[in-house]
Amino acid sequence: MVFISLNQLYIDIRQLALKLPAFDIIAGVPRSGVIAAGILSSHLNLPLAAVDRANGLIIFQGGVRDAPPAGKNILVLEDSAHSAFFTTWINEFLPGYNVKTAAIYVEEQIKYRLDYWGKICPQPRTFSWGFMNCDLLKTACVDMDGVLCVNPTNHQNDDGPRYKDFLINTLQIYRPLRRPIHSIVSSRMEKHRSLTEAWLKNHNVSYNHLILTNYLSASDRQKDNRYAELKAEYYKSVDCGWFVESDSRQAKRIAELTGKPVICSETLESYNMVAI
Repeated sequence: MVFISLNQLYIDIRQLALKLPAFDIIAGVPRSGVIAAGILSSHLNLPLAAVDRANGLIIFQGGVRDAPPAGKNILVLEDSAHSAFFTTWINEFLPGYNVKTAAIYVEEQIKYRLDYWGKICPQPRTFSWGFMNCDLLKTACVDMDGVLCVNPTNHQNDDGPRYKDFLINTLQIYRPLRRPIHSIVSSRMEKHRSLTEAWLKNHNVSYNHLILTNYLSASDRQKDNRYAELKAEYYKSVDCGWFVESDSRQAKRIAELTGKPVICSETLESYNMVAI
């Protein structure tokens, strides 16, 4: 599995920029294409736009350094293209413009449908700017606290009324709405299953399995100190292709124990991923 960080995206955009002729406008395809377009337009010091299928071309007016477009040469950019579908409709929204298309990451069979492309990036792949809202969540194990919601503070983590209030009212971080998560794998205890399930339902998080621990108290769990080991045991037992863990030490340990791909959501580091 390939994982691309924002730092890698920036590096690859700079390399793509070396291949490009002069343009007057850089336009992104919402949503993630606008991320790539924003980086490229800043790098080239060009106006930034988006091509919206309801409203056509939207040219953004920003700070005092921004200047209006000086011409009609426009590059329409996606972060990745596995079907290049955007090339089938963009021209009807850009009458009067000289339109070229590009994507930073493409599959081999798609590059011929684009005017410019950055790197060949095979499937499966996911990106640091969208890994919690992609189709591959159906094959993922995902930590709960620190990924789907914030971690409890030391004050909240009393295994009593304050922790119960945390379980009910903790804030959501990621909102995975596209596909059900294969398994949510948490160090939370079974005695808190009903409150955990209620929170997930209230926040529209869909999943197939919720894996909790069988400790009787938080002190027992802390003494045993097998957070990563228990998560790794489950991860090895199922046909899942990647694990999202919030704690960097646990993420590294899970990767070591399983030899399978792991992403740390806190640092956006990845382990056992394929490099391109």
